Amino acid sequence: MNIFSLFEALPFDKSAFHSLPNDVILHFEKEILEKNAHNIDAKLANDLLLAIKNYSNEFLFVINTRDWYNYFAQTNYSRNEFPFQYVSTTNEEKMRDFVAVFLEPSLTLFSTQNIEQNQFEELAKLLENKSFIPEKVLTNWNIQAIDKMDFALARIHETVNQSADIGYIKNRSFYDFLSHFKSIELDEKVRLLSFKMDKIYKRNSRLALAHETLFAISYYQSFEEDLKSELLQHRSKVEYKKANSSSSSIELRKILSVALGIIALLGVTVFLYKITRNSNPSVSNQSSVENNSTEPVLDRYYTSMKPKVDSLNRYLTAYDTSSCLNLHYLDNLKTGDNPFKFLYNNGSYSKIATGITIYNQSEYDVVLFEKAILFDSIKMPQQAVFIRSKQSLELTILGDPSSRVFSFYVGKNLATFHAENELPIVVENSVEEPRFKELASNAKSLLSKDYYLANDLFIRSENGTIVLDSKNLIEFTIPN
Repeated sequence: MNIFSLFEALPFDKSAFHSLPNDVILHFEKEILEKNAHNIDAKLANDLLLAIKNYSNEFLFVINTRDWYNYFAQTNYSRNEFPFQYVSTTNEEKMRDFVAVFLEPSLTLFSTQNIEQNQFEELAKLLENKSFIPEKVLTNWNIQAIDKMDFALARIHETVNQSADIGYIKNRSFYDFLSHFKSIELDEKVRLLSFKMDKIYKRNSRLALAHETLFAISYYQSFEEDLKSELLQHRSKVEYKKANSSSSSIELRKILSVALGIIALLGVTVFLYKITRNSNPSVSNQSSVENNSTEPVLDRYYTSMKPKVDSLNRYLTAYDTSSCLNLHYLDNLKTGDNPFKFLYNNGSYSKIATGITIYNQSEYDVVLFEKAILFDSIKMPQQAVFIRSKQSLELTILGDPSSRVFSFYVGKNLATFHAENELPIVVENSVEEPRFKELASNAKSLLSKDYYLANDLFIRSENGTIVLDSKNLIEFTIPN
């Protein structure tokens, strides 16, 4: 237990601490004395008071920084519990002293457990403030990073032995962690790992460990510039093969769709012909030229766009939530941003104000998809807009409001990742399309529906289910 474990046990609203005036410190002392009456470690209670009095800025930095507080208090609070970014006025040396005096035993214990269990994401987050971590701890982490690379390399020859033991090499967070200790020595080990996995990939491109490792390792921020190019070249092979595979699959679906469409059309034509002939015998005397129908030209939406929309919707909601590889949270997204580039690029068109405001009052984040209705039934993607939990957005669109419908993608912790035996959807510049790590219970059905918006919309959550509340909310249905 450390001072933040004790702080967590105290009955305070953690999000309210912007400063530590004397009256707050006195309140702390009172609460700590009451805790002492319940056999709380006296030294720990005293340390908490010393930290508040002598390291107030450093203390405030931790309790207002999600990654640091969750790590040391061993909690899992969402971003919503940290409403503002605390700008520490401390210098780096004093922050290191604070960690060394009050947190180093917990930091050593927790980090050892993380590394032994191959969990590197939390450490990578802490290392974004690397200058706040004592040098002794960093040196130890550096040694352990090298050991992890050596352990993996020893199990990879012409094949992979005991791949379950080195599953961490296919996770992006491992390379985010390594990047903070980049050196010539570590670069060479990463280069060797990439070389070995590339050889294995050439022999068996279906091996998940091989292509997932080549994808994840490209996130390593190398000491030498030429290594970065090598890693991206190996990654491009994976992406190229996936793109070709996807294209072939889409082409096959196109051919089948067209063939089925023609067969269905012929069947309908014959059926109508027989009905017409039975009801009007004179029709049979007309020329055979008049009986021939012109072969229809299928709209590009059905042969190109619709398969992309369908595959994206499956990607967003139909994945194995128990297996999330290369997990990287998109914590910096703001309301109004577009997190999707695959179909929704938000264009360069001028936007039209609608006078409608969307109030996301739910505990979930929302992505609003705008679609244009063409030919009474075709829904063409237009733009995607992110709306953070407990925030609102004034809706502006890319065209005529009367021809626009909207669907909603709802969840928590938007991130890039892919499930076991699944390659991510990748767009230009090697950017993965994101999805929510945790979905609302009705996320799939909600994404499948489209709505006209004529008035302000209130998005609420009830027991994990999203409810849309708006005056005259109309669900779009394809005309018969």
